[in-house]
Amino acid sequence: MTSFPAQARHVRDSTLSPQRRLSALRECALHCAPYGFRATWHHLVVAARIPRRLTDDLDALVRAADELQPHAT
Repeated sequence: MTSFPAQARHVRDSTLSPQRRLSALRECALHCAPYGFRATWHHLVVAARIPRRLTDDLDALVRAADELQPHAT
């Protein structure tokens, strides 16, 4: 299992595929789920406005990781 900071770096790495970046964000949410995984994931999708087609707004993944960052230990 990797750390939150390592996964957050993958989320921000624009050379990775959108699917790999989304997978890294899921790992971040597993490491840091202040409301439990499902509720935290729902919160991130809504708050960061993650689109169904990731290529429409890849910055949404970074916004979501930024949202989790203060809660990571």
